[in-house]
Amino acid sequence: MIRLIDGLQLPEKDLDTIRDIYTGAFPPEERRDWKQVQGLLAGEGSFWLKAAYAEDGLVGFITGWDFTDFIYMEHFATAPSARNKGYGAVIFREILSSCERPHVIEVERPDNEMAMRRIGFYERLGLKISDRDYLQPPYAEGGSPVPMFIMTDKGYEKRWAEEIRRKVYSATSPVKTH
Repeated sequence: MIRLIDGLQLPEKDLDTIRDIYTGAFPPEERRDWKQVQGLLAGEGSFWLKAAYAEDGLVGFITGWDFTDFIYMEHFATAPSARNKGYGAVIFREILSSCERPHVIEVERPDNEMAMRRIGFYERLGLKISDRDYLQPPYAEGGSPVPMFIMTDKGYEKRWAEEIRRKVYSATSPVKTH
């Protein structure tokens, strides 16, 4: 059984563990600075972080944004000790079932075996590639865009990519932490 806990209710040690999972799972060009994540969590109402707990403790996390027409899931990872145990699928299904709006994610293009495995994972959970011409804007000033695909579970409207760019990637400027 998986329990999802809102990021605002987490003890500092669990946020530190999530930071370690986050920085280990995503290369710098595919993530924001952790202080920005903390600032968004504390001050951006549409941004959310859910920590996933099993009997073994913290097993993963997911971050996302609530939009009017869809949910954008920004980062999702399981702890190295929890990988290949089925937790990822359980966590992701829980998020998908929690809201009727379409869920949108960015995935790396299938240029290597790991990227192909990730796409296969999401396809098994019911997502389909909806936009093959998507460039993820840089998370850091001076960074380069990253070629990605967009996947979704309930249809997709191209205008959503602009909403993601405008809201999510405008949040890359330094955010004050409390």
